[in-house]
This record gives sequence, C-alpha cells and structure tokens, in this order.
Amino acid sequence: MVEVHCVDVESFEESLFPLFLSLLPKEEQEAVLSYKCFKDRRLSLLGRLIVRRYFSLKGDVPGPMKRDETGKPYIEGAKPFSVSHSGNIAGAAFSERKIGLDIERWRPWERVKDIAERFRPGGYESAAGGREKAAAFFDDWTRAEAFLKASGAPLGALAGVKGERWFFQSGAMKGAYSWALCQDAPLDAWKIVELCYNDLRGPHQCIT
Repeated sequence: MVEVHCVDVESFEESLFPLFLSLLPKEEQEAVLSYKCFKDRRLSLLGRLIVRRYFSLKGDVPGPMKRDETGKPYIEGAKPFSVSHSGNIAGAAFSERKIGLDIERWRPWERVKDIAERFRPGGYESAAGGREKAAAFFDDWTRAEAFLKASGAPLGALAGVKGERWFFQSGAMKGAYSWALCQDAPLDAWKIVELCYNDLRGPHQCIT
C-alpha cells in the first residue's frame, strides 16, 4: 500500500513556528531555516514533520533526513519516501518501492504557456480555456517530476517516462492542484491521508 499524507498549511501561523521547529533534529532545523520566506519555511517544516510522524507511528525512531547524490531525501534504515510541496499543500508518499511524489498548484495559463509549449508543443490546444489548459499542463508536469524523483534520473531523461518499468497514478486536489505518483511497480493499492497541522505536533522521537 502506497500512502500519501498531506496537510494544508494555510492556517499555520508564524507564532507556531518555533514550537513545531523544535520537533526536528538540529540539522533539519537548519535546513528549514535556510529558506528566507516564512511561507517556504512553513512548507519545508510541515513536510518534514509529516515524514517524522509517519515513521514514529510505525514505532520507528527516525534519524535526520538527508539527501543522496541526486538530491533525493532519505532517512537511514527507513523505507522509501518522497516529499513535495506547492502553494499551501505539503505532502509525502511512503512505499516499499522506489517512489516519487509531485504536487503543483495550478498557475494562470498566461504565466506558464511558454513553458507548456516547450514541454509539449501543441499539446494543450484542445483544452477549452486557460484554466483547463493550465490544469492539463500541470497534470503532465507532475507526472514528469514524480518520475524524476522516483528514478533519480536527470532532467534530460524525461523520454523514459513512457518506459515499461515505471507506473503512475495522478489526480487533482482541492480543485487547484495536480498531484502524481510514480513507482517502479504497479500502483494497485494507494490512499491519500489528509492531516491537519495539529496532527504533526507529536510526540516525535528523533535521533540527533
């Protein structure tokens, strides 16, 4: 079973930040604080806490999150996971296999049409309007990003998306986001678990 745990961070106020930050190991706190904007810090913080909550509830004592040579996050001794955040949504996917998750908030078509036309020339002309074109583009984009995260492949390897080894599941969220999963095995069983930020308060065990 692949599980996607996500949280809407919009109501998370800056006054709560120090308390929640203290739940992370010190090196992860430093990674969160490397972001200059509070909105980015908030997404990074709650995304990391989703991961810690998941493993803590499984009875594990997770060490700090690290990144491999491709930039993919991992925790030593833990099962594979993938983290993504966009807009007001932070999420993480957990699997026994190589897994990639991408979440993207839809942006106005006028802001993304040049990128979309380079990504898939002429591919969005049949969509009814700007919102529909943008949604179609972000559906494609999240699938591509999920593949890159799952495989650890460089950006130029997107042609491999159609290969037989990788399997996808995707959809829309809250009428304003696209999400996609990619895994190196069929995604026959999966679920989305919606959390609130108070679910992430712990207790959290951590190895520092």
